[in-house]
Amino acid sequence: MLVAVSITLLLAAIAIFLLQLVTYSRVRDQMPAGLTIAGVPVGGLTRGEALQQVAGAYANHVELRYGETGIIGLDPASVSFRLDTDSMLAVADTYRTESSFWNGFWGYLWNQPGKPAAVPLKAEYSEAQLRAVLAEIASVYNEEPATPSADPGSLGFTRGSPGRVLYVDASTPLVDQALRSPHNRRVALVVSEGQSSRPGFDQLERLIKDVIAGRGFDGLASLYVVDLKTGRELIFNTMNGQDLPTDPNVAFASMSIMKIPIMIDTFRYWDIEPYPETTKLLTETIELSGNYTANLLLKDIGNGDVDVGWRTLTDDLRSLGLQSTFMVGYYDDLRDPFPPRTPANSRADINTHPDPYMQTTATEMGSLLVAIYQCSKTGGGMFQAAWPGKVTQAECKTMLDYLTKNHIGVLIEGGVPEGTPVAHKHGWIGDTNGDCGIVFSPNGNDYLLCMYLWHQDYLYWDVSSPLMAEISKAVYNYFNP
Repeated sequence: MLVAVSITLLLAAIAIFLLQLVTYSRVRDQMPAGLTIAGVPVGGLTRGEALQQVAGAYANHVELRYGETGIIGLDPASVSFRLDTDSMLAVADTYRTESSFWNGFWGYLWNQPGKPAAVPLKAEYSEAQLRAVLAEIASVYNEEPATPSADPGSLGFTRGSPGRVLYVDASTPLVDQALRSPHNRRVALVVSEGQSSRPGFDQLERLIKDVIAGRGFDGLASLYVVDLKTGRELIFNTMNGQDLPTDPNVAFASMSIMKIPIMIDTFRYWDIEPYPETTKLLTETIELSGNYTANLLLKDIGNGDVDVGWRTLTDDLRSLGLQSTFMVGYYDDLRDPFPPRTPANSRADINTHPDPYMQTTATEMGSLLVAIYQCSKTGGGMFQAAWPGKVTQAECKTMLDYLTKNHIGVLIEGGVPEGTPVAHKHGWIGDTNGDCGIVFSPNGNDYLLCMYLWHQDYLYWDVSSPLMAEISKAVYNYFNP
């Protein structure tokens, strides 16, 4: 009985041994557990299955992304991508057969798998073909920058586009990495997007001239625009479609706009806080355009003598470098004036027959407003250079406050959105209209606009007012795209 049992157990053990031996023989023909070829797990697969798994992973298209919109699938075959499968499988076989059959069988019986191993990728492709593909993508998706252009219909400017450029040199190594990865096969190509360009002052000038021509205005228009962030200037004179020189500029009657330098000089000669009477005079002079109160301020400047006042004012303007802005009398003065010859009123090509008592130019009056603005921001500028310590930053802010309260709703104010602060002074007589002001843009792009219109016969309000409002709107739209 015992002999029979022993024989049975022995035969069973032999059967189990043979079964395990056959099973191990099959396992030994497979790739070792934990083995990867070129980053692809192939443990437990036959040689053919492993080859198919690796080839399939690297045959997937590489997704190339051009910015936010362009998605291109790159077929590895299009760049002659080829796996060196023979070399990689040969290395994989060494891991499969590195131990003897019986040592491997012993480890199998004791459930002792080999250590994980990785066979590195061996592949090649044509970089020249890849670059050619990227160059073709660039030819399709690259965009040239588009320059903004003036739109006379809206008195604004069409938006430009920044343009886009694919950098082939920088993108090539990124695609190379994706071609050599079985998993991360998505690439954001290196694309440069520039900044949208702003229209130039030359385009603004053309738009304004188109507006003037569109209105059929056959008089003289003199404009001075300053970008208060950059200091860039636009200066031009045009009459009947013809440009006139700007240096020296054209002389105009300064009208009520002359009250700007009167205000400046009033602050220049204040050594203490102004009397309430003086602040009232300034309010009536700037906000209500009072001629009588302007004369009283001139009298204060002249220490009680109005003639000394306007002479002092003219001398002070000369000290600021303004050679064509002057007064030789007060408002509503009936005496015969003796106007000086200036660079502006000495021109032979154009004569606006300006008021002999007080004259200026768009650039000189505009420069005074720019000086007030700069002084309000930094305390420096033209006033500090010419009159050290005489005009303070706080006083310049107060001057802008006075000018901002001059609400008329037309001319410069007629071309900006309601509620936009405009620190300005305007004036009009029979043949001349003018308005000079600082516009405080909601986007912070503050600017100066000083403009004068003149007609040799008579300048009708229903001609000048809408034209100046349209010019103002065009300038506002330029600085507030």
